[in-house]
Amino acid sequence: MTISRKEVQSALDRVTAKVPDLTSRMPKIGGPPLDGIVTIEIGDDGELMLVAHERGMNTINYSTRDLDDLVHQATLHAVWGLALSWERLNRDRFPEYRGETRVTRVAKEIDVMRRIDLRWAEELRASIPQKYPGVTVDRVDAHPILSS
Repeated sequence: MTISRKEVQSALDRVTAKVPDLTSRMPKIGGPPLDGIVTIEIGDDGELMLVAHERGMNTINYSTRDLDDLVHQATLHAVWGLALSWERLNRDRFPEYRGETRVTRVAKEIDVMRRIDLRWAEELRASIPQKYPGVTVDRVDAHPILSS
């Protein structure tokens, strides 16, 4: 069964309804391959692709036939970007983490993911040692963003 553009957009809209700040960061469906833009492409054969465009090349290629999987990956991308910007703007709020900006960013990613899907947040939390070498789960869990 081929998944329609409308079904993909509805699934993305359900995520952004929970965290409206993600609306501008969520990959768009189709569109021109502009530098720095992540898009979702829908193949004629039902393949759903998450593609990042940079300097005329596709830098992220992720494909699936599962809508929930695509939305999860698109959300991870959008949440990472939101957390990165948020961390830069809020560094002075957490002086004890000034030298550990990745800890603050990962804590914010988990905080946002918890508002979207608790299972996705726990998967992200469990992936910390592999995804972020040198960052520990205990240090992220102790961050004021998550411990308040």
